[in-house]
Amino acid sequence: MYAMANFGSGTTDEAGLRLLYDETCRLCAGSAKAAEAMTGNRVVAMPLEDGPSAGDVVLEMPSGRVVGVRAWLAVMRLGPRWARALSAVLGVPPLLWLAAVGYRLVARTRHLLFGRCTIG
Repeated sequence: MYAMANFGSGTTDEAGLRLLYDETCRLCAGSAKAAEAMTGNRVVAMPLEDGPSAGDVVLEMPSGRVVGVRAWLAVMRLGPRWARALSAVLGVPPLLWLAAVGYRLVARTRHLLFGRCTIG
């Protein structure tokens, strides 16, 4: 698992943020579009190629990658006030652990909940 990027004290690594997602999954595609809109297009969504992170959402930054629920929390920190507040709350253990379990559960069953997915 990749480490969480430093989005803490208002300083963000905003240049060159790419959100990689499974374009064949309705949930992933819709969430990626919402992330672009929520962040004022500071995050650019791009389809994820097959690879070691297939099945996860990946946020690529100049300083490295953030995967899964931590990627979503990082994206939320670039959004409106409500999203930043929710990200701060969900980023604290044990809520972070619960959010990670929820993310994994949805990732495993997304094809049942939201239609066809070819990755994962």
